This record gives sequence, C-alpha cells and structure tokens, in this order.
Amino acid sequence: MDQIICERMRIVREGLGINKSEAADILNLSKMGYHRYETGERTPSYQTLTFIAQKFNTSVAYLTGETEDAHADQIVLDEKNDGELFALVEFYKETDSENRERILSDYRKLAQKT
Repeated sequence: MDQIICERMRIVREGLGINKSEAADILNLSKMGYHRYETGERTPSYQTLTFIAQKFNTSVAYLTGETEDAHADQIVLDEKNDGELFALVEFYKETDSENRERILSDYRKLAQKT
C-alpha cells in the first residue's frame, strides 16, 4: 500500500488527539482492522478512504498525498443528527436566488463577527 496513506492516517489521528483504538471505534472498525490500514498491511478502498476522511475531518486528497492541505473538502450532514442544518441546506438548494442571497448575506454578517 502507498505509505503516504498510512502516514497521513497517523498524522490526522494524532492531530485529533486519539489513539488507534479510539480511531477504530469512531470508524466502527475492529482495532486490528484499523491497525492494518494505518500500518499498510491492508489497503482501504476509495469508499473506505472517503468515510475515513469524513470522520477525521480531512479529505481523500490529503490522505492520498494529492494535496498538503489537510482541511476537509466535503461535509456530510445527517438529517437525524443535524436536522435543522440539514433542513437549511435543503431549503437553500430548493429556493430561488433572492432567498439564497439573503441567506448568504446573513452568513457573511455572522462570519465577520467571529
């Protein structure tokens, strides 16, 4: 397996301040299964890399060495756990350009305050 994936998984995990056992729990993997990914004994599929990136708040491009930017490039919202935010995004996707601009204007105002 490409050693960069192993190294990047370790870097991200350590950046989160978690051990391998905790990483396995977050990913719903066995401890041995996670260990095999991080040591290169097993190669995660693209689907698994996508899941790891989402759970570790990074990107597949970072994990595979395509970029040095470790920031997430996708956010997954779960209606069950993020109901209001999910509804807001759905509304934004389905509404007209005038409402979209109002939403973005409010966001920009809030973002400037932080």
